[in-house]
Amino acid sequence: MEAWRRALNGDPLPWLLDEETPAVRHLALRRLLDEPEDSPRVRRARAAAMRVDPYLGNTCLVDPVGGSAVFYDTQVKLEKVT
Repeated sequence: MEAWRRALNGDPLPWLLDEETPAVRHLALRRLLDEPEDSPRVRRARAAAMRVDPYLGNTCLVDPVGGSAVFYDTQVKLEKVT
């Protein structure tokens, strides 16, 4: 797993693990550092990411197939179905 880091000019982990971006931190912990889902650091990052991330607050939804939506897509308003 460390081979990808050796291929770079610098170490991106301090930036990816910054607590200012909890969603990015959560993904870095899980996918790059292989921390288990129930580890305290992962759980804290996930909980923080569930709150509105100021950097991701205005992004559009991801399509159901798994691809990301286009940056210029129209935003949607979600309404609770009763």
